[in-house]
Amino acid sequence: QALGVAFGASIAAAYSWRSAFVVLGLIGVAAAAAVWLTIREPKRGGLDRPAPAAVPHQPMARAGFGETVSMFFRRPTLLVLSLAG
Repeated sequence: QALGVAFGASIAAAYSWRSAFVVLGLIGVAAAAAVWLTIREPKRGGLDRPAPAAVPHQPMARAGFGETVSMFFRRPTLLVLSLAG
């Protein structure tokens, strides 16, 4: 996306808007292939905390929409990240 913003207008001005889409699309496909070939997905559950042995497994209660929204506005980090995005 950053390459598209930085170089898309230059390529379109020098050649055509179609060429800009093709060039940046090829760069995107190459980047996606590089990520797919080099970065491995972590093993499922490999980063989870181990469950305590003494306590039987209990399903986690799901938070409602209102609880989630209030949690979002209570955390300044989430607010700043959403504004930055």
